[in-house]
Amino acid sequence: MPTTLHADLRADLHTAHAVALVGSAVARHLSADAPTTSWTGLLRHGLDRLVTLGRLVAAHLAPYEALLATNHPTSQHLVAELVSRELGPGERARWLRDALGALTPKAPAIAQALGALGVPLASATPDTLLAAALERPAIPWTDRSGAERWLRGDAPGVLHLLGCWDTPDSVLLGVRALEDAHAQAILQALRTSRTLVLIGCADALRTPALDALWRWARARFAESESRVYLLAQDDQVDALRAGLPKEDRTVVVPYGEREDDLLPFLQSLAPVREPVVIESSADHAATLDRYKRKLTAEAELLNAPFAAPHRRKLSDVYVRLRLRPQAEHELRDQPAEAPLSAYLLGSRRRWVVLGGPGSGKTTSVRQLALRLLDEDGPLPVLLKVPDVCAEGLWGAVEQRYDADIAGMLQQHGELLWMFDGLDEALNPNEAREKMVSLAAELQGHRVVLSSRDADYDPLTGFDDLMIRALDEDQQEELLLCYTTDARRAHRVLTRMRARPRTRDLVETPLLLSLIGTLLRANPDQDPPERRATLYSEAIALALNPSLLDRKRPTLKDEALAGEVLGVLSLALHGEARDRYPMRQVARALQEHKALNEQVREVYGDVDALLRDVAKVTRLVTVRGRARSAQASVHFPHRTYREFFAAEALVAALHDCRLLERDAPAWNAGAALNASHSGRRTAEPVLERILEDSRERPQTWSEVLALTCGLLEGTDADRLIAWLAADGNPRLVARVVAEGEGLSAETVQRALGLESGWGQWETRRDLLLKLPETVGDLGVVVGLVDNVARGTTDGNDLFWARELLRRIARGEVTGEVPRGTTLQDVQARAGVLVEVLLARHRPKEREALRRSLREQDLWKTIPAGDYLVGSPEKEEGRFDDEGPQHPVTLTSPFQILAVPVTWAMYEHFDPRHRAARDDFDGRCPVDRQEQHPVYNVTWYAAATFAEWLGARLPLEAEWEIACRARTTTQYWNGDTEADLAAVGWYAGNSGRHTHPVATPPTDQGAEHPWGLHDLHGNVREWCLDTWVNDYRGRETGVTLDPDVPQMTLQGRDWPEEPANLTARRMVRGGSWNNTARNACSAYRNSRSPRIGVRSQGFRLVLSAAPEP
Repeated sequence: MPTTLHADLRADLHTAHAVALVGSAVARHLSADAPTTSWTGLLRHGLDRLVTLGRLVAAHLAPYEALLATNHPTSQHLVAELVSRELGPGERARWLRDALGALTPKAPAIAQALGALGVPLASATPDTLLAAALERPAIPWTDRSGAERWLRGDAPGVLHLLGCWDTPDSVLLGVRALEDAHAQAILQALRTSRTLVLIGCADALRTPALDALWRWARARFAESESRVYLLAQDDQVDALRAGLPKEDRTVVVPYGEREDDLLPFLQSLAPVREPVVIESSADHAATLDRYKRKLTAEAELLNAPFAAPHRRKLSDVYVRLRLRPQAEHELRDQPAEAPLSAYLLGSRRRWVVLGGPGSGKTTSVRQLALRLLDEDGPLPVLLKVPDVCAEGLWGAVEQRYDADIAGMLQQHGELLWMFDGLDEALNPNEAREKMVSLAAELQGHRVVLSSRDADYDPLTGFDDLMIRALDEDQQEELLLCYTTDARRAHRVLTRMRARPRTRDLVETPLLLSLIGTLLRANPDQDPPERRATLYSEAIALALNPSLLDRKRPTLKDEALAGEVLGVLSLALHGEARDRYPMRQVARALQEHKALNEQVREVYGDVDALLRDVAKVTRLVTVRGRARSAQASVHFPHRTYREFFAAEALVAALHDCRLLERDAPAWNAGAALNASHSGRRTAEPVLERILEDSRERPQTWSEVLALTCGLLEGTDADRLIAWLAADGNPRLVARVVAEGEGLSAETVQRALGLESGWGQWETRRDLLLKLPETVGDLGVVVGLVDNVARGTTDGNDLFWARELLRRIARGEVTGEVPRGTTLQDVQARAGVLVEVLLARHRPKEREALRRSLREQDLWKTIPAGDYLVGSPEKEEGRFDDEGPQHPVTLTSPFQILAVPVTWAMYEHFDPRHRAARDDFDGRCPVDRQEQHPVYNVTWYAAATFAEWLGARLPLEAEWEIACRARTTTQYWNGDTEADLAAVGWYAGNSGRHTHPVATPPTDQGAEHPWGLHDLHGNVREWCLDTWVNDYRGRETGVTLDPDVPQMTLQGRDWPEEPANLTARRMVRGGSWNNTARNACSAYRNSRSPRIGVRSQGFRLVLSAAPEP
């Protein structure tokens, strides 16, 4: 969008005369795509109501459906008049209530962005979602006094030009309803005296009521000097401009390629409220200094197990972690991997830091806060997400620091807001919406959140960062903070890296720190390998730090303190917070009368006990004056609280003798399939956990997994039986995946692996942990065999084969069945790697091979010399497309003329049909057989190719085939018009895929080598991994399709990366891409785990198939 147009709009918005008129696109966004938020959807709902009431015969629906499908106001008017006439006043009110009354704002960020514009808001829809999201009254146009006060600026509500559902008489369905002088007077006032900004109204202008009002106002006030801005998606702009009369003062403003671009566009229009920088004064300086001391004390807090005479602060043992972006699109302006500060202080201002338990999320954020306190950067503000959700932004600041500091921060310059623990919020959906809304309000400031990666869904407006596991150098560096014996550290690390479960321990900062602490405490003994045992021994040191340092104080009653921490952790854990009022803590302890009485005898009350624990161990912190209403206790690390809760749960299970009873019957596959036995535990503690876990299984899964590790013998298996009997497969899957001490039988019985094409990563994680959870490698190979037999998902097959390869190569260790050698098991795994795909749907494979031959879809690419890459002077060229260089193809290869279609792919995986999308109603799912398949990861694409006896192309092969010896930007020319003739891209696709080999014009069938859909429809996976550019290839590359490998400066390339998550090349454009991004030379990459609607693939054969 031209800068001047954006500037004009922004300037007009900030006048006293601007009004924002909001249409159905915004309502659709607010409601998460509720169908009745569009005019067509509402009228369709009305027709259905007429059929239900018997006032319209279902067989007569088709003509009215056809009228709605035209999207023309006159046609819609006829349907609107029918619905209004046939329903009658009473039924009309009930219909509006049923259609619109239950709608609630589910994505309020866009409403917050509208509110931040600071202009009066009007609505062109009868729902009240915008008013509800902004907590403002909805004012129907029939409310004369309310409308007049709104026009004067005296009423802060949302004016509804077409009425509100809860005032049925105000809802304008037909044009006759507009013959009202008051309705016309309102629009006259808006049209002649206000600058109107129409947002999400491109569709609303075609509704009968608003169209009639608009045409009336345009004809009546054609000479009005007031400007009208109409915000539209890029692909709607030309049509809207063409439909405007020449004298019309409406300016159509494009906001982006996708509907999702509307939110950031609106945020860019909000007035920048420059922070008020107060004069430096003694009071301000003193408050700022006090704030820095408080933040430093919190950020440097090092728990007792990790403290030593020469290490008292967190920074003494901190190893700088590295992160990498986790984006479905290429973040070209960001480093591929870097420390946190490189991202947070860069060009992008909204980030979420992701990682598993103990990965260093909180520590990284705290350490960056410390660094910024000493530098000339934005002042950090560190808060917890649950506190912000409970207290509001500034309430949380006051609670964590104090009112004076909150006041100082409100007047300070640029801030870096750091919100820790998104996953700890009591209501995850509300917390997500709260954080998105806060980010919209905090314009001019940077925002970072942290969250566990499990069950995380991307936040609108944020980019994601994943904390990388500690590499071997970082592991050595961290462990040597705890021991000076480098040889011992190396020996321990080498041993623990050898097994997947213990390798996880040394790759996780918190767990490796615990290992280091135990090394220091037990110089002659290596640390335990079981996680629960490791926690237990480390926390025992925390409760008695004098074992490590005789000068450290001791607890008045170590055993009592440990028991109380367990009871409180178990009682409070379900609330998913880290800070609790002391009065709430005291009430929780009172439920345990004997323990509470013991605390009274030893400490006086729980407040005194927890202050003793805070002083000696730092496992908790206590804020506020003793026994005051403001006193609270804080658990800095969720991991410790989870372990304490697990210890208390073990004690509770033994006390109630639940594990001594006969275990309930439960079905195999309980980790995937809900099957309630009808038998309840009748034990309050476990019933509460099960109830909490129905909606949020992640809240308790780690506690239960640790509980399994602490239980002995068959008790852990019995616990799984009680969990499985409750019929919560997500909880069972998590506990079985992470729990230790479970028998192989229980794990086998629990596995069935969560179904659904979108859940493959959960299945993969469970699969790769089988050697540790089962132990017996023979059983593991059998399980993997059965998993592969029962699935058609390409991701499952890829990772099943990968686990078998690791077993065959000896990379995975474990026990073997009696009478069997390890070599026998490895050999069986190796054989399964080879036969697993061969046995998969063999009849379907042969049928597909025959079909491809009969349709002549394999096209030969001749051997020879070619040019790959774009020339330096090519318009719009990206640096990674060069240098242009020669490639010698040593032998011909064959390539599929079209991308793999749904019909082809479903020979391999018929269940993938569930991944079809209707593209918001633009492309029916039952008509996509000949469309390119999409929502396919690289893993699944590569597996499909191997199953068929083919492979994915190298990117050089892809470009050679695409260009067909042409040197233009597209195989048929250099202009966007050339592209539009041969490919489906954002400019002509209608925002959905199209059948393959059906180009926009006949020119698309003229590719020199008979290929289709190279420039558009879907992007295509390639075999090789991403490289930044072609530097080093200037002198030429030799490519042998039979390998496939290239010889580059005497070396074979590419080598298969050791890391299977390395980004893979993507070539070609898609229905969702701009013209430049569909060029022959355009390069991109994706994580191989990503499958999206704009991504597909085609195949190559290294040699001509046999006749």
